[in-house]
Order: sequence, then C-alpha cells, then structure tokens
Amino acid sequence: NLALLYSRTPDWLGVTPSGATIPPGGSQNFNVRFDSTDRTGGQLNGNIRLTTNIPGQGLVLVPATLNVIGAPRVSTIPTSFNYGTVNIGYPSLTSFQVVNTGTADLNVSDVIATDPSLSVEDTAGPTVTFPLPPGGSRVFNLRWNPTTAGPLSASVRVLSDDPVTPTATIAIAGNAIVPPVAVHSPTSFTQALDAGDVATRQLHL
Repeated sequence: NLALLYSRTPDWLGVTPSGATIPPGGSQNFNVRFDSTDRTGGQLNGNIRLTTNIPGQGLVLVPATLNVIGAPRVSTIPTSFNYGTVNIGYPSLTSFQVVNTGTADLNVSDVIATDPSLSVEDTAGPTVTFPLPPGGSRVFNLRWNPTTAGPLSASVRVLSDDPVTPTATIAIAGNAIVPPVAVHSPTSFTQALDAGDVATRQLHL
C-alpha cells in the first residue's frame, strides 16, 4: 500500500483529505482549495507537500500558483452629512474622504455635487481625476453657500471604475434661513449740556 500525507505550505492553499492509503493499482482524488480572501491582486506561488512511504522519495513538492485578479472598491467617509441650520450668505465648510477598500487601483473620474450651492474643493490640487491604490484615500472640502432660504436635499457623487458601484453617493442635507438684521433708531445722537448736567436719551433696537 502507498501511504500519502498532504500538507500545505502557504495559507491560501488547502488539501482534503489530508491523507490516504492507496492499495496497489488504486488511485485517490484530492481536492486542492485556493483561497484569495483578503489578498491584493498579483501572483502567489507555493507548494503542496506530499509525504509518502516510497523508499527514497519521502517528500514530493507539487508547485501551485494562484493568480489573484484584484478589483477596486470605492467608499466614502462619511456616507451622509447634515449642515444643520445655516444663515444665507454665510458659507459653511465640511470635508469628506474617498477611500479605496478594494484590492486593485481605483480610478476616480469625477467628484460632483448635485446642487449649485454646493462646491467640491480638491485639497490635493485642481484636478479631480486621480488613481487611488488599495487602502488609499483622498480628502475633499465641501462648501455650502446658500443664497435662498429653505431645506437642502442634495448629494455628492463619486464616479469611478468600481465594477460594483461606479457611482458612490453621499447624501447632503441642511436648512438655510434668513439671518437676523439689527435696526436701531435714532441712527446717531447729538446732545448739548451745560457743565455739570446729565441727560438720558433712549436708543430703540
């Protein structure tokens, strides 16, 4: 009988069953499992170690190669934002990140806002088109400059080559109000007093 014992060298390889006894003239099938979980794109090389009871051939190495095809994944931090209450004519600023959580370079083609009162400002430079490596991120400023009173219901859209989510969306909300205006009367004071006198006037606000 031929005695076999399999063991894996890299952690992305698996063999089942791990061993067998094969009679003369017999054969046995083994399942070789390749696992690309949490792997970036590229080629991985390893060996399946086959230990036998063959005299003079106790260890056999079976080469194994895994080609991982990476894919980009786009995400944003945060996924939504609320400016709260903002006065008309007084811009409010926040920031957000575009992140590549995938295993291949992410190519971002545009970052746009759906409301004209919102402006996206690229902190890294004037151009929006850029690549992000796996785990990479880029920070943008988002400025809201409301010109009319009322609620804001808009979004920021990140366009990329993510095969699953080519357009990532950040929901943007807020409420613009007319700022208070102070009016006073009279607009100025002029007072004549004899030396030693005191006068009191009224200021209406």
